Amino acid sequence: MPSQDWAPVVPGLLSKQPLNEHAVGRVLFEELHCAACHDGGGEPINPVAMGPDLTETGARIDPEYLQSYLSEPRSVHPGTRMPSLLQAKSEESRREIAVALAHFLSSSSEADFKRAAVDEGLIDQGRDLFHSVGCVACHAPLENQPQGETARGLEHVPAKFGVAGLSEFLLNPLRLRPSGRMPDMGLSRDESRAIASYLLRSQELPASAPLVVDAGLVEEGREHFEALGCIACHQSSLPEASPLPPIALQDLSAGCLSDNPRAAPAFWLDSSQRRALQAWLRSPGADERAETGVAHILTSFNCIACHERDGYGGVAPALLSYFGTDEPDLGEQARIPPSLTLVGAKLSPQWLRKVIFDGRSVRPYMHTRMPRFGAANLASLPQLLEVADISQVAAQEMPGPADEDARRAAREAGRELLGTGGLACVSCHEFQGRPSANFAGIDLILASERLQPDWFAAFLVAPQRFSPGIVMPDSWPDGVAVHQGILDGETSAQIQAIWYYLSLGTSARVPDGIDVPRSVLEVSDGPRTYRGRSGIAGFRGIAVGFPDGLNYAFDANNGSLSGIWRGGFVSVRWDGQGAGGFQPAARPIELPRDVSFVLLEEQESPWPLRPVVSDENPINPDPLYPRQLGYRFLGYSLGPDEVPTLRYGCGEVEIEDRTVPVQGTNSPGLQRTIQLRAPAAQTLYFRALAESYEVQGEREYRTPRLMLRVDAGTVLERDAELIVRLDLPEGLSTLTIDYELLP
Repeated sequence: MPSQDWAPVVPGLLSKQPLNEHAVGRVLFEELHCAACHDGGGEPINPVAMGPDLTETGARIDPEYLQSYLSEPRSVHPGTRMPSLLQAKSEESRREIAVALAHFLSSSSEADFKRAAVDEGLIDQGRDLFHSVGCVACHAPLENQPQGETARGLEHVPAKFGVAGLSEFLLNPLRLRPSGRMPDMGLSRDESRAIASYLLRSQELPASAPLVVDAGLVEEGREHFEALGCIACHQSSLPEASPLPPIALQDLSAGCLSDNPRAAPAFWLDSSQRRALQAWLRSPGADERAETGVAHILTSFNCIACHERDGYGGVAPALLSYFGTDEPDLGEQARIPPSLTLVGAKLSPQWLRKVIFDGRSVRPYMHTRMPRFGAANLASLPQLLEVADISQVAAQEMPGPADEDARRAAREAGRELLGTGGLACVSCHEFQGRPSANFAGIDLILASERLQPDWFAAFLVAPQRFSPGIVMPDSWPDGVAVHQGILDGETSAQIQAIWYYLSLGTSARVPDGIDVPRSVLEVSDGPRTYRGRSGIAGFRGIAVGFPDGLNYAFDANNGSLSGIWRGGFVSVRWDGQGAGGFQPAARPIELPRDVSFVLLEEQESPWPLRPVVSDENPINPDPLYPRQLGYRFLGYSLGPDEVPTLRYGCGEVEIEDRTVPVQGTNSPGLQRTIQLRAPAAQTLYFRALAESYEVQGEREYRTPRLMLRVDAGTVLERDAELIVRLDLPEGLSTLTIDYELLP
């Protein structure tokens, strides 16, 4: 019988979790996907924890490793959740079946597995990234590991992957493992390759010889694949096998739950796991309170490795040194992920979903990144948090001003309170992307979009109650205003004025104490990239300038090239680098800022337009607009020539977008090369123009200031709108667009 360290590892159960034995059994029943073969486990909280997609297995995994793993998973990957299916057979039979399965799984792979030498120059960068962005929370440090710490081991990785395959997996884990237990950490392609180089630094070369697929073994492997019920746990584009009928759970000490299973799949559970599963299966009726559901999800996805909630979870003491920050003077809140206690009452429903589904962060100084497990996997968590928490914060009246005079008074009072003549909040907090004089605290202007008004009011009165140890001073100790000279020192009136003032968004006049000098950034020897808020590119704007005076702006929130101009680069609101607001230093040609790529239901469907924010309506009525259309921004990387490649996605299609200056037919312009990688054939639509144009020739279109050329797709010439239909095959496609600036 294998030793107890062969037991499957569920990282959240190794953390300081709050579940009793019965609830632990429910987590194990879901995480080990027992329902794939058995009835009787009750209604699941989380979506099914499927195994990885087996498509292209032969190209991704070393054939020798694959055969060893299929023969006895835990012998090469201790802690894996994959059960042993061949333990009752002789060693020779296990090997023969594993070889046949490997041939079957490899039969749909067009490419062979390849192993290449790692780039030695990337290993140190990969080491730093692995130990700083949050990988250690589930995998533990790989160097100087504290004694006694256990987690998902990575010792098997060098034998399993090549650099290319591991890099692709780290870049987008949810593509191969849609169930999401390995999250997307928001890595760029360069960062993914660096971490892969670090993890594979001890790999042995040369690689195994390519597996020459044998047709006879493929058929034999297919039979084993169906007989063993592999399809019950794995997604695959391989020929479908019929799932086995569910097996009734009658004897809770036999089968998988035996301490020495023979005919059943062997998970090699340890004694505590076996007792927990038995406790759940004897009485699968669950406590359906919202807080119970929250605790279950946070444990299943190991959120509690980084976040504390109601006394459970939090960073393990041995790992504290791996959580860093660029703003150490802000205290522990600047490096340790925030507490989730009352988070459902703290964050607005829209922002809560942005954080959970999109990994949205307002703490750029924190080195640890918010993982993305996929919206489908955490779909129930936002509502559970809201139900569990919202009633625990006392309701506060936050009425808006009744008339124009009251609005004017509230605006001025809020501005004065935040400024250096009032409570000096801007001394520690950014405002509209402008840095404070001291720290880089969370941008105040996001408060009304991020926070619930009840929580905001309660937090200002007693910040230490909600965030013990926070460096923020008490400005209303025991509910009494420190500053008595504004609004007669009435606490509720002051807090309401601050809330109203911040709700004005970017139209709010800057408080005293925030410097707003403007300067023009120049482009000298090579391309220059600048990020910040912008009227032409939104609050996640990216400006790129080239030495020949050609420039463009990209709206990263919606994924659109939003402006092109020739002349000076950008004018910014202060003298340094950072997230300061920018504007083009010359008159731009403005392009539509709506989402650029969409999966339209029908070719004639209207283009979905972004919600408009104005001074009269400063709060975005649909903050999830880009996400609802499948868009997600994945960052950008700079090539050797310092030209950025923007990375984003539309649904399952991954997009890389690179723009460089070129000489047009009559005048200079920009050439935009868009590479689209589709996991399966599908149709995508791209919106190139949203104004009146004239057809100049085949695939050429002219506006008063721009000549546009498109080299691929089917161009749909609508009234004042130019849309390109892209019928994408599986794999890589390219769309090139030329923008020639007319004299």
